[in-house]
Order: sequence, then structure tokens, then C-alpha cells
Amino acid sequence: MPKFEWKSEYVLGDETIDQQHKQLVEFANALVEALKQEEDRATVKGAFDMLFFYTKTHFKDEEEFFKSISSPLLEEHKAEHVVLAEEVENLWQDEILGFRDDAIKAIQEWVETRLVPHMQISDRNAGAGRKL
Repeated sequence: MPKFEWKSEYVLGDETIDQQHKQLVEFANALVEALKQEEDRATVKGAFDMLFFYTKTHFKDEEEFFKSISSPLLEEHKAEHVVLAEEVENLWQDEILGFRDDAIKAIQEWVETRLVPHMQISDRNAGAGRKL
């Protein structure tokens, strides 16, 4: 059973962005599973890279979407994306990420406390042009 389940709370209402959110959840699950199964370093790094690079691509696409709907929260949202991208990049550190429980915990914590709330709250706010 995957660690992270897709929920309707992640839906923004744009087919492309919603599909990308689903993909981010899948990539997060793949990385956690690779760590749990103690896959070789190349497999774990590949799973991490998929999450990392897709996150950056998604953020760019999402910003374009919010620009296209003239979201008044666009600049604030872009700044949040910069922080999130830096955080996920910092998760890949030789002394942290490996086959240890703290690596799994760090990835899970980032997804649960940063990525998921970003999709549930920040994205929905920016899509609606308001702050909750």
C-alpha cells in the first residue's frame, strides 16, 4: 500500500495541474518505496531525481497557470516554490539520504508537511486568488 494516497483535496480544477499533482504523489511514493526496499543507490537516486525534477517542472507550469488566470497571489506563490525546491534539493545529501530510517522519515516528513499542504492550501488559494 502506498504511503501517500491521492485525495480530492489536491484537485485545483485544471486538468494539467491536477494530473501533475497526481504524478508528484506517485513519485513521492516511488522514492519512499525505493528507500524502504533498500534498493541500490542508483535506483534511489533515480527515484529522487524523478521527484526533484518533476517538482521543478510542475512549479514552472503551475506559475504559468496562475499567471494565465491573473492570480493576485502569483508572486507569493512563486516565492514559496523557490523555498520548496531548495528544501527538496537539500534532502539529497550523502550523509542523510541512504538506506537509513532517517532518510525515509525526512522524505515522508517533507511530503507530508510541505508538499501536501502546498497542494491543499497554497495552490487552491492561488487558484482562487485568495488567502484562507
